[in-house]
Amino acid sequence: KKKKKKKKKKKKKKKKKKKKKKKKKKKNRISSYHEMTSSARQIYVRFTTRSPEIRITETPISVPLHLARYGLSEVVNHLLGWETHQPFDFVVADELLRCTLEEFLAARPHISTEATLNVEYMLVLPKPLPPDDIPHDDWVSSVCCSGSSFATGCYDGHVRVFCMAGPDRAHAALLSSSGTPHSAPVRATAWIEREHDAPSPSLLLSASKDMTVRLWRVPSAPPSSSSSPSSARSSSRSDSTRPPTAPSSSSSTSTSAAVSPLQPVATFVRHSDSVEALSVAPSGNQFVSGGWDCSIFVWNVDSPAQPIGEIKGHTQCVTGLSWVVRSALYSVSRDQTLRYWDVESGLNSAVWHSPKPFNALAFSRDHGLIATAHSDRIVRLWDSRSADGSLVKLNLTSHSLWVSSVAWNPANGHQLVSVSYDNSVKLWDIRTTLPLYTLTPHDDRALCVDWLTGNNSQMILSGGQDSKLKIHTLKSPAPSAAEGS
Repeated sequence: KKKKKKKKKKKKKKKKKKKKKKKKKKKNRISSYHEMTSSARQIYVRFTTRSPEIRITETPISVPLHLARYGLSEVVNHLLGWETHQPFDFVVADELLRCTLEEFLAARPHISTEATLNVEYMLVLPKPLPPDDIPHDDWVSSVCCSGSSFATGCYDGHVRVFCMAGPDRAHAALLSSSGTPHSAPVRATAWIEREHDAPSPSLLLSASKDMTVRLWRVPSAPPSSSSSPSSARSSSRSDSTRPPTAPSSSSSTSTSAAVSPLQPVATFVRHSDSVEALSVAPSGNQFVSGGWDCSIFVWNVDSPAQPIGEIKGHTQCVTGLSWVVRSALYSVSRDQTLRYWDVESGLNSAVWHSPKPFNALAFSRDHGLIATAHSDRIVRLWDSRSADGSLVKLNLTSHSLWVSSVAWNPANGHQLVSVSYDNSVKLWDIRTTLPLYTLTPHDDRALCVDWLTGNNSQMILSGGQDSKLKIHTLKSPAPSAAEGS
């Protein structure tokens, strides 16, 4: 017993010594850093982070004003005691720092240089992994995701449903395909999500140039091994010619064969021209459709015979719809207007104008912001809650041709992705006007994009005129294994 007591006392003493050493090291790092930077103009900074594994002291530290991202990263690396440099991103006053502290503060005179500046730091988001692709038989014009499932709409008239069976892009498998396709290209798809459908929805909508909207039931049978992306890739057509604008008259290849067909439930007929946009009500019981006839029809999912309402106001093609709450709907059009509607009454409560036509929109439930894609190569962020007249909060300018689609990251309200006719996919953080990454996976125009956030992973799915669905996997930022704590 005496020996055990002695061992315990020794262990306690060792632990106390280690703690004291760590505290001394931190103090030495801070004091040595102050010695290194004492000659430059200083500002007191309090470093904060939401990641406990990289947390340092929150005691205010004086840093030179000439430091930018790289210099501040060196400071944090020094305070963490890391020998290998790890890049960090820094958020000051809800903006990502993309210049020196001096330049940042000079442009914002309302921020005092005498007070302690709060700076949040985080590890830089790694570049998405090289993409994998799922070949299709024609242009991929629509993609929509829900849970671990995603659906594509194609210019061959087919709708295909895939299931992501694992945490990375290699586990995507073709689950089902429309046995009887649309008679013209599919322009939009949307999942109908209801509470009793968890974990994955069983109903899917598709809109087409054949002027119809179709409702499909997705079979719950597990995907067969023969329907993996590799088998689809090997069976895709070898013809290198670009698919025509008109729907292909040839029958579907084995990308839609050897799988259980989507079960047709209903066809909604009322539009007099191509149907370009869909949006489902939060309840999952209703949806809206819009297109080249300039009309927006309100439908009951269980009553396909006639629309329960018609919303008129746009003078050109309706290109985007977002049903955000019970009776609130946003729509965009090639008539250069963004409109807010009360669905129940059909009244147009507000109209906002853009200098160029709208191609698509996406609503962020985290910030209440509306992202819109335009033919003048700009992604615009609109704040509908703005009390003053400046509704456009931000212009994101990096694309070189038309922006065709946008989508918010459901797992991170600051992240947005856009695709363009310049073949590129751009990942944005709305706290800066510069893209985080520019990806060029497509060999032709990129037409559609969405996020897949099931299976504890984040993936960007984009489709284009190269007849491929590209899948980019995002890695979570983490310190390298070589670094100490």
